[in-house]
Amino acid sequence: MAIFSRKARPSIASTPTPPAGGLEERTLAIGSDLLKQAQGHKAGLLSAKFYSDKLMDWSMKDQGFKVQLFRFVDAFPMLRSAEAVHDHLVDYLTQPDVRLPPGMDIGLKAGGMAKGLMTSTISGQIKSMAAKFIAGTDAESALPGLRDLWKEGIAFSVDLLGEACVSDAEADEYRDKYLDLVRNLPERVSEWPVQPRLESDHLGSIPRTNVSIKISSLSAKCNPIDTEGAIADLMTRIVPILEEARARDVFINFDMEQFSLKDLTLELFMRCCEAVDFRAGLAMQAYLKSGVEDAKRIADWAKRTGRVVTVRLVKGAYWDYETIHAEEMGWLCPVWNEKWQSDKCFEDMTDVFLDSCPRALGGQADATAEGPTRMSPGSGGVKLALRVAQRAVDCARGGGGWISGACRGTRSSCRCCTGWRTSSSTRRAIWTCGCASMCRWGR
Repeated sequence: MAIFSRKARPSIASTPTPPAGGLEERTLAIGSDLLKQAQGHKAGLLSAKFYSDKLMDWSMKDQGFKVQLFRFVDAFPMLRSAEAVHDHLVDYLTQPDVRLPPGMDIGLKAGGMAKGLMTSTISGQIKSMAAKFIAGTDAESALPGLRDLWKEGIAFSVDLLGEACVSDAEADEYRDKYLDLVRNLPERVSEWPVQPRLESDHLGSIPRTNVSIKISSLSAKCNPIDTEGAIADLMTRIVPILEEARARDVFINFDMEQFSLKDLTLELFMRCCEAVDFRAGLAMQAYLKSGVEDAKRIADWAKRTGRVVTVRLVKGAYWDYETIHAEEMGWLCPVWNEKWQSDKCFEDMTDVFLDSCPRALGGQADATAEGPTRMSPGSGGVKLALRVAQRAVDCARGGGGWISGACRGTRSSCRCCTGWRTSSSTRRAIWTCGCASMCRWGR
């Protein structure tokens, strides 16, 4: 059995760090621990997951292979026979700029029974990879995967794959699918075991059910040039979802899409929050050059109106599109060109949101609060959520673990928090959690 064992990996060497309040040393320690745990969860040789992981690893090493593999994956659902699968594999993966993983070229050249075995293996690997991201086709079919996450102490968010609908009828279908999630998930989710870390923060309870919506899927008229017209049409479908979510205590998160819809999404989010008193969240992207100003805009609005909202801070997923499209049109690029710039923007936005977090007075929420979503004008703010992992789904996308931020300077943290750190951009003390269990912190 020794053939199936893995050699021990060398320990990660420590690096001399400057005396910056222990920030660099602590960052290296947490990163090294996370890497060690991730490496410890690799699949063994006898696991089917081992081969899908190797396929993904190769795609990360070879750009040509990655492009053609994902083009094939995009076409795969429409291929109805082994012959069609094999023909498309050959067509996509024998392009001049593609380097195949060792042994795969033999499979592509094989005929007869070997060809059928090859297509069966590849089909199985694609379905296996999809299963990592696709939780189900509706609320009912998504529940088993979401329950497994919950039992592991990981909260989730679900949404619908697909965006940019092209007709009112299609937008209505998306509205109905969102309503299906909002209406049918909470009752079943309420039966699951209690997870205190996932169900409360320093201001009180947190809904178990979290649904994310894409505004482009809810209107065929989602055009930022006609902001008022787009918002009017969007609200005819979004408001019923929000009212249903309010009635069932479901958290609704507005996803951020491409840059052209950013300002429309921000404006729509604020108007929806003022129109319906629902548990509200918004995704914001740190790879945008406007990131810090956008953060201040939302933080100032929340404080002024007394609204309590959550911001899910992410780097952003449209970098290639935004860069290529801006170059094609001769426009200034809206995203940072280098990763370190996005990283700095992420830290700067984090500081803005931590400064604007609504305060808990004497261990209790603001005495003038009107519930979990509102405080008195001038006392509202933003609770920060940092996305740790995510699982996309077909009809619903089951989200991964969350670290939910709370008030900077609040020492009553979760039980496994590691202590104070110093922001590298402002050198101010921030209470943070370094635990690997992805708990909520800042209680």
